[in-house]
Order: sequence, then C-alpha cells, then structure tokens
Amino acid sequence: MQARNFQQRELALCIPYEIGEVTKSFYPDFVIVRKHGGVFVIDVLEPHNMTPVDTVPKAIGLAKVAISTAKKWVAPDYRQKGAG
Repeated sequence: MQARNFQQRELALCIPYEIGEVTKSFYPDFVIVRKHGGVFVIDVLEPHNMTPVDTVPKAIGLAKVAISTAKKWVAPDYRQKGAG
C-alpha cells in the first residue's frame, strides 16, 4: 500500500529533527507499507535533492523515530536515481 502523506493532516506522519538547538518537523511525501519475509516494512519516501542543509538532520530524525518505535526495521536507503 502506498499513501501520499499530506502535511498538517490529522493522521500525517511527522518526523521531528534538529538543526542546531531548534527542533523542526518534516512530512515525508510518501509512506509505503509492504510485507517482506512475513514482516511489515514501512518505507518513507522523500524524493528531493540530497544537497539541502537539512538532509542529514532529517535522516538522523528519521533514524531516531525508527529506533524508538520499532523492534525490527530496514535501514534507510539513500540511493539517488541514476547515482550508479
């Protein structure tokens, strides 16, 4: 199942992240739920350029959420289309 994650909606996935000492929020564009080896896996897709200054803090925030809310999770895949 794939769903568009609409920002500011009641059931939207919101990921907190920090830049310096300021906590901000980001809403990944898509949330994909799939079954892999009998386990449900949630993929978060944010298909934007990887150069903005907030990319690493967002990835760290996403990792913190994954670690704190799941016993098993699949590591983030940061490959870019056409990057080899």
